[in-house]
Amino acid sequence: MNISKEMQIFIVIFFNVIIFALGVFAPRLQKKKKSSSENLDDLTGRNSKMPLWVSLLTITATWVGGGYINGTAESAFSNGLLETIAPWAFSLSLIIAAIFFVTPFRQQNPKTFMDVFTKRFSKKFVAYLFIPALLGEIFWSSAILLALGATLSTLFDLSLSLCIWGSMFMAVIYTALGGMWSVACTDVAQLFLIALGLFIAVPYVYDHFGSFEIVWSNYKNHFLEKSSFLPATLDRNSFQWFDTVFYLVLGGIPWGSYFQRVLIISTDKKAKQVSIAAGFLCFLFAIPSLLFGIAGVSINWSNFAGIEFEQSMIIPFMLKQFTPPLICALGLSALTAAVMSSIDSSLLSIASNFSWNIYKEFRPASSQKEILWVTKISIVVSGFFAALLALNIKSVYHLWALSSDLVYVLLFPQLVGVLFFSRLSNTSFIFAFAMGSISRTVFYFLCEEIQWFQLWPYRSICVALSFMTLFTCEFFLTRKEKNEDLFQFHGKYQNN
Repeated sequence: MNISKEMQIFIVIFFNVIIFALGVFAPRLQKKKKSSSENLDDLTGRNSKMPLWVSLLTITATWVGGGYINGTAESAFSNGLLETIAPWAFSLSLIIAAIFFVTPFRQQNPKTFMDVFTKRFSKKFVAYLFIPALLGEIFWSSAILLALGATLSTLFDLSLSLCIWGSMFMAVIYTALGGMWSVACTDVAQLFLIALGLFIAVPYVYDHFGSFEIVWSNYKNHFLEKSSFLPATLDRNSFQWFDTVFYLVLGGIPWGSYFQRVLIISTDKKAKQVSIAAGFLCFLFAIPSLLFGIAGVSINWSNFAGIEFEQSMIIPFMLKQFTPPLICALGLSALTAAVMSSIDSSLLSIASNFSWNIYKEFRPASSQKEILWVTKISIVVSGFFAALLALNIKSVYHLWALSSDLVYVLLFPQLVGVLFFSRLSNTSFIFAFAMGSISRTVFYFLCEEIQWFQLWPYRSICVALSFMTLFTCEFFLTRKEKNEDLFQFHGKYQNN
């Protein structure tokens, strides 16, 4: 079916208006059932009673968004499957988080992700811990916005900045109005459109190249050993590969947008089951992106001489060139919907953590209404900075990976310590955080100046140093306390 370019744009706008309308009006149906005034728990979803299937899809959408879809295709196309670790790593991350972290986290009855730290540490140290959490969510949101800009600017010759600012503006409005209910409703629509738009488009792309066997043969000949998810042999480059696996799997756990979703489920058992199921769905939704990236290697670029192309635009480029206009429009709608309904959860996570764990801690007398307004203003400010950063970054995948890098090195050791080693002293946590920050900074400059340092598993080394500092510091502090107690005992004995 041939349709005009204007009709394609209309279809994309139509589906995005549906997403926007869901985000704005769906939460109002829930609010009509309540007589009390809105508070932070309403905005973050803790007072909601969402169906389990909605909870399942919204947890799946923790990672399945614009950055995930476009970034996976970009990496499979440019780096091979061996270096496209994020899809299965983030899926495994959801499963590990469900098995080991969900129950101890929920048992502390937190309002937000940062609450587990606020209940333990001083407000100044919590503010330091909030920095990597904030930067991680901002970088993630920027990657998502960049994915949208790449999509629409490639297909419809629209301004990149217009696409980014427009999408941010719409997501900010419905997130500030509806909170977690808006996030959940748009997540459901997002995953439906991805299933409809991208899964349907894949057969058209492969028909263009002949068959899957032909495409896969070209891919294997191009990438050789890198055409597999796992390394065929272990060499000096394997250390860096395993380091990336660890920082994506374990660095995918301490995210506010994930734990905020976990808190909306009624029981610990259901939360674990839903999160495990979401892990499998997460990889399922990466399959179309992987197939697009694999097919991209078979493109005869001599037929597209003079056309500007960036690797992050591989999906929108192939939709435009190798699928019928209607299928192209549906695929584009899926990508843009994924962007809009992914950024909202990150903005809500940033805002709720800031208002409740930073603003309220420094201003204890603030009312529920004031906290609510601070949260909504923070959503707007976070969206602005995410859009600004997206306009100055070229790679979706690297921005996406950088967000997990920060969270892995700085937050993961702290979360493990708080949930599983609660008897450790606050001083040990502070020294461990300082060690992680300093060691990661040192390795950053070493990798910039000395190339062979990039082959080291430097992120995991930083995490190991943080854990070693945490327990070593605690050992010496405990020993010092015992010595002081012994000294005081001998002093009392001698005086008697």
